Amino acid sequence: VKVFCTEIQPNFCQPWQMEQQDQSTSSGFVIDGNRIITNAHGVAWHNVVRVRKHGDSRKYVATVEHVAHECDLAILRVEDPQFWAGLQPMTLGTLP
Repeated sequence: VKVFCTEIQPNFCQPWQMEQQDQSTSSGFVIDGNRIITNAHGVAWHNVVRVRKHGDSRKYVATVEHVAHECDLAILRVEDPQFWAGLQPMTLGTLP
């Protein structure tokens, strides 16, 4: 899954202003529960997040559910059922 993020970072020197809008892309993978795992730095300071599955030109709006900067992981959710058609979630094993 390709993740497209539109972001606006705060200006720490002038907190009443925001920096210029920027865009970034990253990748992710589908897990159980209609969720996507991606890099936290790819959705940091997110304003709008969209995802696109391989072979599909349409971008779907995604919601950032959790961000863990300590391990650089984030979980996204896509509400549109059309996005999930034909996708197989990756299964995660148990902890040793």
